[in-house]
Amino acid sequence: MPSIFSANRTLTRPLPAEVSLAVACCSWPPGELGDARIRSSAPSLDWTLFDAVVRRNRITPLVHHALKRTRVTLPEAYEHELTQRALATARRSLVMAAESLRLQRELDAAGLRSMIVKGVPLGILAFGDCALKESADIDVLVAPDSVAEAGRLLLGLGYEIVFPTIDLADFVGHGREAIFIHPHKRITTELHWQLIDHRGLHAELSVDSPAQDVALAGGSLRTLADGPMFAFLCLHGTAHNWSRLKWLADLSAFAATRPPRELEGLFAATDAYHAKRSASVALLLCKRLMNLSLSDSLRRSIEANSVTRALQRNVFAGLAYRGGGQEHVAYSMPWVRMMVAQFFAEPGLTRIAEQIRILWTLPTDRGSISLPRQLTFVYHLLRLPLWIGRIAQRSIERRGRRKHRES
Repeated sequence: MPSIFSANRTLTRPLPAEVSLAVACCSWPPGELGDARIRSSAPSLDWTLFDAVVRRNRITPLVHHALKRTRVTLPEAYEHELTQRALATARRSLVMAAESLRLQRELDAAGLRSMIVKGVPLGILAFGDCALKESADIDVLVAPDSVAEAGRLLLGLGYEIVFPTIDLADFVGHGREAIFIHPHKRITTELHWQLIDHRGLHAELSVDSPAQDVALAGGSLRTLADGPMFAFLCLHGTAHNWSRLKWLADLSAFAATRPPRELEGLFAATDAYHAKRSASVALLLCKRLMNLSLSDSLRRSIEANSVTRALQRNVFAGLAYRGGGQEHVAYSMPWVRMMVAQFFAEPGLTRIAEQIRILWTLPTDRGSISLPRQLTFVYHLLRLPLWIGRIAQRSIERRGRRKHRES
């Protein structure tokens, strides 16, 4: 194994106190054990760093709910700020819910099959309240042959396309999502025709996957059924090396609503999505960090694999990076760990080959440079110089920020 995967069977180091408190606040459902962890973690914290951890991990509603419930004493100014931010997030959730319903109805009226993935429906399924889940955007999933029409529909609803900058129909074969922003509502909507980069999973996780309706005020939202939802959450979090606690909190709360036998069934079903190791890492993290209850047989099976344990330690190292309050920017150590971990996320040479393909065929280049179909081979020639150019640009920007701070 690479050196970033410690051979030590225990965690390489304890999480910083601020991260530990954030983790305790994310445990769901609330209970005496979790509340005791919160109270024991709170004294003598660096509250400025703690707030940076909360912001970076996008868990303000859960943290506010937990600290208020356990009556932890906060600095007065920070308590006020956290409360105001939580209220703003709750209001934002209502806006996102209304917009999700509007988008689904418009897509239905246009005869376009769609789902709303993660976001509001997941907040209700996991926490029973979408206001406890902090969402940055709305994820809409459609069929690949509906992308162009769905894109035009979003433009007609007042959205503006941010990415790709080339014609959307020409980009479908090279990426999995397009990004739209509504300038007046300040809502970002990601239009997906694929949920996972891995080509072998396109059919299994698609708009044709089993679905369920999630009720909320004003209607219901169509989303993935529990089986594909569980597999997708595991694959999505693993693809990002579980670098934000919000993803673990969502998955743990979603799993905690299921009895152990049902959870075992969801885990077994991940084989169909090539997500067994991703699910093993996810459940091991939820057990260790969020106190998710697992049956003895399931716990033993996921703990027995050395690669799973190594990937878990890798996640811990990322969560603890520089106190837990800094973003994992490109080429930082957590970013490098994330990229290396992708080659081990699922076993087999096929996974390694697929990961190499994903890294090489970067959608950013294809989405920003329009070439005639007969010249598509030029993308491969441009890949390396464009990559070097991005690195040089980041270096120049970092030096500029450093000089600005020093002046």
